[in-house]
Amino acid sequence: MTQTALLPTQVTPPRLWADSIEDAMLAAFKPFTKYITYLAEGKLDGYFDSIQSEKLITDLKVELPTQPMLLLHGLGENTNMEAINSLFTSDTVHLFAVSGAGKTRRTLEGLCHYWGFYISCRPHRGIGSNDLKSATKIMTTMSKWDGDKNGQNNIKNNTKNVDVANRAFAMLICARVFVLKHLLEHLTLDTEDMIARRRWILAQVMPPFPKFQDDDDMFTTIITSLRGAEEKDMLRLAGTMLRGMARIRGLLFAVVDEVQVAAEYLSDYFRSFTTGTDMRPVLDAFHTFLWRTRIFRGVILAGTGLSEMVKNVLLSQAAKSMGSRKYPTVSVELGRFTKDGTSHVDYIRKYLSLRSISDRRLEDRILYWFSGRYRFTASLIELLLYTQPGSPHRILSAFARSLTQFTITDAIDLEEGEPVLTPDTVDKISTFRELNTIDRLFEGRDQGCDQAQLIQCLFHAFMRWRIGSQTTSFPVKGNVHELITLGIGHLQEVEPSRTLDPKKNYPVYLCEPLVVLYLSSIFDKYPHTKKEAWIAEAFRTARDPQSGGIIFEEAVLLVLLERFGGKSCAFSDVFHCNQPWGSRKVTLVSLKRTADGSMQCYPVSWTSGSSDRLGFRAASPKDVLEFLNNPDGKCFLFPDTHMGPDLMCFLQDEETKELILVAVQARLIFPSLTVSDWLSAIETVTPEFFYTSNTKNGRVQYAPIKYPDVPDGITEALKTMLGPAEYKPVVDKCREKLRSFTALNKKFESKASRKTPKYLRIIAPIDAQQQWESESQGDVGVLRWELMKTYDVVMTGAPSVA
Repeated sequence: MTQTALLPTQVTPPRLWADSIEDAMLAAFKPFTKYITYLAEGKLDGYFDSIQSEKLITDLKVELPTQPMLLLHGLGENTNMEAINSLFTSDTVHLFAVSGAGKTRRTLEGLCHYWGFYISCRPHRGIGSNDLKSATKIMTTMSKWDGDKNGQNNIKNNTKNVDVANRAFAMLICARVFVLKHLLEHLTLDTEDMIARRRWILAQVMPPFPKFQDDDDMFTTIITSLRGAEEKDMLRLAGTMLRGMARIRGLLFAVVDEVQVAAEYLSDYFRSFTTGTDMRPVLDAFHTFLWRTRIFRGVILAGTGLSEMVKNVLLSQAAKSMGSRKYPTVSVELGRFTKDGTSHVDYIRKYLSLRSISDRRLEDRILYWFSGRYRFTASLIELLLYTQPGSPHRILSAFARSLTQFTITDAIDLEEGEPVLTPDTVDKISTFRELNTIDRLFEGRDQGCDQAQLIQCLFHAFMRWRIGSQTTSFPVKGNVHELITLGIGHLQEVEPSRTLDPKKNYPVYLCEPLVVLYLSSIFDKYPHTKKEAWIAEAFRTARDPQSGGIIFEEAVLLVLLERFGGKSCAFSDVFHCNQPWGSRKVTLVSLKRTADGSMQCYPVSWTSGSSDRLGFRAASPKDVLEFLNNPDGKCFLFPDTHMGPDLMCFLQDEETKELILVAVQARLIFPSLTVSDWLSAIETVTPEFFYTSNTKNGRVQYAPIKYPDVPDGITEALKTMLGPAEYKPVVDKCREKLRSFTALNKKFESKASRKTPKYLRIIAPIDAQQQWESESQGDVGVLRWELMKTYDVVMTGAPSVA
């Protein structure tokens, strides 16, 4: 269902009289009679639990999907009835969340407990019938349809197109009731209502198609037969059929899914019932029609966008006259898979057998990378089950890369032992496009300041999370909810009132690794949203010396990332140093504790790594200790203010694979450091002085009562990560002299000497090369100042930050 400027040619079909309507539907329904019999007898119930990719029924004369749909699995089991009952009320309820968050599943769960219709405004990948799309197409071909856009020639007649639309909508309702009637007639008397409703859901979610036809499903075929019928005749027949259904007591519910599509379709062809002049989309007409049929007890509008168009529909005078509240009832919190959530674990283990260490690492990877909306995990499991079961880690990484353009490196050791993905598997992965619409923000950037402000606020929130694992509450006025439409974030809950105030903007927050990485790839396409632009703008707008110092630390992070990330680089290319280690080539890496308890090392760059975050900004010594015990894929640490260093990261020697912990003290002091400044900076990055302070009685640990074990804990954590061996460059010279003495040579080998220091102290001041040359020590280096120029760090008149 998409907006089009060219509407179909108008036609006038022969009149279909009231007493002929049912016969016309029976004739159209004939190819599906065997299907409806099998459905009622339970021969298609395998779609609710089968994970085998094969036809469940082979002798039907219609087309059905051969691949199971995980959306339907376990439908109606372990349902959260409190959440269901809050949706299925005697009112219009708007279910509002990002795409793939579980809106469809939640509404189908509700339809297991309440009789009703599932109507999709945008059926995709076999979910839902095309009948609403078919009905809207039919209405625009009717002879009474007014194709004058904006209604310029129809000022006095506000209902002309509404009358035409109602007739097309009546075809949809009549066809749905007709199929429901036939399903119920074929059920045995002992069929439970829950089972009966599930089978009715199956018919609506996966309607059969006639052989060799791809456009018309069971419902659209019947709608086509009703083109000559009148609205009142069809609704009268639908009411009569419903009253004859003994299983159904009371009114139905209508679930309208993907309403953001109908909120934009035919937006200039329906006049507002409220103002008489403003134009409304087809959603307004359809929503009003559903209530006026008096067939429905409640209407659930599910969608991703809460645009002004949707608000207008929900707040229209027609809706109010139907008994809706002043503000519409809204549900936004569907629940999400979280890293530590048992529901995510249960969902994974329902489909995957996890016996080996490799399987357990696969589960950990899914829990981390695919936390968030349900569809990410469901799509991955579908790929794991139906493509190459022998290459699960390759599939996960390839799927994530397809969605985000980011290369996950946290299982490269396991991927090496798996078969390479086949072209068929790669093609299948490429068909999943859950994230591909954010470019719309940039395309409309020149439309007004609100759009540009939205981009900048989103970019700021993204960078704070990516660099320091910091969440951001961004109070954006205007079109903040456009982010939900684009599948970027989740809306803050509107509980407990559950009513939407259209004058209020509810915050949107980010919480999904794949979305963060997807944003990273998109922002990199545009000059004003590159990381370099963010740092330069942050320096320009720094409020005081303290905030300037924090930005300087982040700029140092980006320099180290640029030079060491994703490639090997000599220390001396980045730091001034005159030691043997200066010629060693190293790469930026992250550490992560895996399912077997071991600490694994992974390469990192802006476009690859083992986490959606590069760094972590600690708030306490406890945070620092937890990070060192398990960095969880992050390679940079901003310690709390009392530890000493401003920034720490891990590098790995290209040849020996030795790990090196680099501690940086960033001093943005102009014009240069004094001797006292230099010595103070050196102390802050010296491990013996972590969390200590000078007193009249000498150095003492900082806050010994609150964190008495932190220094010892840090020492033990570093020993575990970096190993017990020490840097002894003299050994290389001794080996040349002792080459013929085998016993002595073995003795030196047993000492496990390192070729690199396991701990480096780096000072990052404004151009302090000369000072370093006169006062440097063996494990001390100075960041080359010229590397900072990329980020427009202010050198003249820079704030003094100690």
